[in-house]
Amino acid sequence: MPLPDVRVDPSFLGFGEVPVGGAAERLLSVHNDGEAELRVSVREPVAPFSRGAATLVVPPRSSARLIVGYAPEAPGDRAGVLLLDTNDPDAPLVTVRLGGAGLGDAMGDGGYADAGVG
Repeated sequence: MPLPDVRVDPSFLGFGEVPVGGAAERLLSVHNDGEAELRVSVREPVAPFSRGAATLVVPPRSSARLIVGYAPEAPGDRAGVLLLDTNDPDAPLVTVRLGGAGLGDAMGDGGYADAGVG
């Protein structure tokens, strides 16, 4: 019986440093190395991460791309996961790790602290 065979690339999406209030996007490739149609439901990740499409249908021996976003609302490192539910019997749940750093000033209001020098 033909079956789907899911593979994602990469297994970690790093967004690097993104200014607070800004946004960045990365592409996740979802491959179907199997002989049957692959159906994927993409769960919404926890903010500040986001996903594009909620579902993907990938034909046999093909791939699809999924946009994943990062929009930090505060300075600091953030980590999360993107969960993909699939009809692949060997991998019904696929986890992709997410990471990024929000860049901003220590005051949090776009201003600069006065060091009193000068």
